Amino acid sequence: MDAQYNLEGRADEKIERFRIRGMHCANCASTIENAVAPIPGVIDAHVNFAA
Repeated sequence: MDAQYNLEGRADEKIERFRIRGMHCANCASTIENAVAPIPGVIDAHVNFAA
């Protein structure tokens, strides 16, 4: 898994991007979004299955 850390906007906000392998369908992407979204501190979670 690769991660990129970028500071944008406020100093206490951070965008993290992860390369996830093994997704087979759009439902996999939805499952990951729904699992990550409720984690404390997460403002938004998006998975791009096509990428």
